[in-house]
Amino acid sequence: MSTQLRITANNHSLQGHGHCLLSIGHCDQAGSHCALGKCHCGQGDGHSLHSGSHSFQGGNHSTQGGNLCFLSVFFYSLILLYFCCMKFSLGFSPCPNDTFIFDALVNHKIDTEGFEFDVVLDDVQTLNQWAIEGKLDFSKISYGVLPVVSREYAVLESGGALGKGVGPLLITTNDTLHKKEVKDMRVAIPGQNTTAHLLFSFAYPEVKEKVFMVFNEIEDTVKNGMVDAGVIIHENRFTYQLKGLQKIQDLGEYWENTIHAPIPLGGIVGKRSIDKEHLLKMNRLIRKSLEYSFEHYPAVSDYVKQHAQEMEESVMLQHIDLYVNNYSLKLGDEGKVMVKKLLEVYQQITHSDHINTQHVFVQ
Repeated sequence: MSTQLRITANNHSLQGHGHCLLSIGHCDQAGSHCALGKCHCGQGDGHSLHSGSHSFQGGNHSTQGGNLCFLSVFFYSLILLYFCCMKFSLGFSPCPNDTFIFDALVNHKIDTEGFEFDVVLDDVQTLNQWAIEGKLDFSKISYGVLPVVSREYAVLESGGALGKGVGPLLITTNDTLHKKEVKDMRVAIPGQNTTAHLLFSFAYPEVKEKVFMVFNEIEDTVKNGMVDAGVIIHENRFTYQLKGLQKIQDLGEYWENTIHAPIPLGGIVGKRSIDKEHLLKMNRLIRKSLEYSFEHYPAVSDYVKQHAQEMEESVMLQHIDLYVNNYSLKLGDEGKVMVKKLLEVYQQITHSDHINTQHVFVQ
């Protein structure tokens, strides 16, 4: 008497991370083969874990053709792979502060606890736009774009940039400095949804003529007279004087003197659709990665140098010293208050009231 064993796995949502992780084919009645799918740790949203329905006919778990299907072994192996292999998309900038923070994590210098990453390095405005589109699982963003993406992303405590004396600078040529007031200038801004733009608008709300561009193009654009002034960030803070440019205002200093608090520049966010335990693990891994880099400081790793755009090593160290600090390890209560303060300023400038400042962070 033949018996029939039927195995059916229900669909399970993978928190918005993954393609079909498991798809087991049917053992055909001719007994020729048992098809097994592959395991993929994907980046997509809303796919599920599937297992097809399988029939086994004949004694001793054999098919009619006599071929043994060791489905139990394969099934449990693939289930184990499903739970152990989690792959996420991760984006951050090629600037030394970010590569310094993430080096140990993405290059497996620390135990990643089963997490794998598809890493994308790009300028912060591109990362901001991708966050608006919900493209990446985890990403560095400007806090200036947080009000736009806070419904889909939550802020992690580790990996960000917040501090004093770290703000963007408004610069111009010496000739323009004595000919125009800022309110009448055409100003280059490093991206529309950036903290730099928010800080500039806070200091100079009357300026109407703005040109948005990639941050590393601004110095030359100002020098060549294509704009009257520009807002510079990152390593350009250390190089603008070498090009004969003059500072009009330290926008970070203006913020600090007005708000009496450190400046929240950028942070790491994760999709709210990701399981909370995975978000907390990611936060822990970023902190471990930064702790590893701090332990080896002031040595600059090959990974940091590789992405530093031919920057002098001394400038790399200045960059890291300026933007990476204890707030990068953990925002803490003070850091969280400052991020919420920035959101309040955004609401004042834009006359927006849709931001829930009580649910900004991974809880």
